[in-house]
Amino acid sequence: MSQFLRWIYSLIFALLMPLILLRLCLRSRRNKAYRERWLERFALSPLHQKKEGIWVHTVSMGECIAAIPLIKCLQVRYPDLPITVTSMTITGSAYIQKTFGKTIFHTYVPYDFYWMQRRFLKALAPRCVILLETELWPNLLNACRKEKVKVLLANGRLSQQSYQQYRWVLPIVKEMLKNITSIAVQEEAHKNRFHALGAPLSAIHVTGSLKFDMMVSPEQIEKGKILRSQLGENRAVWIAASTHEGEESIILATHQKLKKQFPDVVLILVPRHPERFEKVINYGKTAGLSLLQYSQYAQWNKEAASSIDVVVGDTMGDLIVLYAASDLAFVGGSFIAQGGHNPLEPALLGLPVVMGQSTFNFTEVAAKLIASGGMTQVSDQNHLIHTIKQWLLNPELIKQKGEQVKAVVDNNRGAVEKHLALIDKCLSGA
Repeated sequence: MSQFLRWIYSLIFALLMPLILLRLCLRSRRNKAYRERWLERFALSPLHQKKEGIWVHTVSMGECIAAIPLIKCLQVRYPDLPITVTSMTITGSAYIQKTFGKTIFHTYVPYDFYWMQRRFLKALAPRCVILLETELWPNLLNACRKEKVKVLLANGRLSQQSYQQYRWVLPIVKEMLKNITSIAVQEEAHKNRFHALGAPLSAIHVTGSLKFDMMVSPEQIEKGKILRSQLGENRAVWIAASTHEGEESIILATHQKLKKQFPDVVLILVPRHPERFEKVINYGKTAGLSLLQYSQYAQWNKEAASSIDVVVGDTMGDLIVLYAASDLAFVGGSFIAQGGHNPLEPALLGLPVVMGQSTFNFTEVAAKLIASGGMTQVSDQNHLIHTIKQWLLNPELIKQKGEQVKAVVDNNRGAVEKHLALIDKCLSGA
């Protein structure tokens, strides 16, 4: 049954491929990076990488950020092993390459056809494959079994919704889980769900979330301080980060209402996807707000910066710097049914956090931050305005809530070391 379902899965994937490629073409009209490096996606590009190393697969930006501390520790722990990092999105690709340069080998992961994955594995011959979160690909895991490559699912999570969906194809899920050497999960609830789907308890380990082990460099903090001085030390600055279509209009309307009570307040607005930068800039102009683009920071006029309404974060890999220049943070993907983006990034910098109701991508993390008192979930625009007003009226409250969320991050560190112990066993053959 599992082989039959895998065959059906591959057939459906093949039938959808023209639509997948068409989508890439359409998106490339706004960002040419979408029409580049297609051979990598079909395992047809030559791999200029030494064999028998470690392969880390991250899908998009969120998984890339989570994997950064682990990859850096792997480089120190295994300096003689080549490390390959794959991703699927152009944002993830850009972030990985900006972070590591040529110290790792980066390529797009091939589409999940068996012959592509087998070809890729044979060319790479990794000693260990590390998959992030819920990257359960039937043909990839089957190819790993055939090539006798050990697999670690790192930072694993399985929401109740995903669990129910996987139950519909339980035979193929059981086969995938059987092909995974170790599963490192973020919480006990995820362990129970993976076990209910067929993973043996002996293979599942509760390690906590890698996202708590994020690090911020002194250079990023310093850049944030310099940006803040450009905007004006005495002006309040709030950031709306990783926003999606439908959220920017709410954020800009909120900022216009805040300015009536706080004329000097500054908004840093950071869209999630680079192909939307230009559209969001136009939204700000249409709203009648004066704005500057962070991509043009080197050409900023100091006088203009000190009176600007909005800064649009239209670069990749600078979100931490923009957080470091802010007093409080709204994290996007939460006013729409997107599941929210990572609230630990602002929390790490001691910023109180506000999000909408959609946080299913970070259910446990959001619960901890809310319980600390430093994060607030809002139901609508009026609730958002009220919350930010209350915080801006009381700088001591901002400081207190920032300390509360930062304490959550500090108290939950340690997942990297637990992951490294599992990786040690994979590489030693245990």
